[in-house]
Amino acid sequence: MQENISDYINTESKPPMPPTQIVWAILTTIFCCLPIGLVSMVKSVQVSSRYVNGDIAGSEAASKSAARWSIAATVIGIVIWVVIIVLMYKGVIAGFEVIKDAIQNTKL
Repeated sequence: MQENISDYINTESKPPMPPTQIVWAILTTIFCCLPIGLVSMVKSVQVSSRYVNGDIAGSEAASKSAARWSIAATVIGIVIWVVIIVLMYKGVIAGFEVIKDAIQNTKL
């Protein structure tokens, strides 16, 4: 009986792995919103682990979920920074008086 190499090769082709969104997750964790960014990081790690285990649908769902969590962290982070800047400008948060005076002095 003659053995053929194709008997040992997995000829089943898998679709390409969905994007993991890991870079976006790391950046939103560092710069925007830590708790939601961490959720995004967990979801992004699940993309590759599910893909390797053969759960293609789960991998795609985790990729979409990681993207949604990253978007949420970005939006919440921007809102938080805007609120902080407004509160600093209004003088509610101390230490912003120097910058406020500089802005008022540069107005034409």
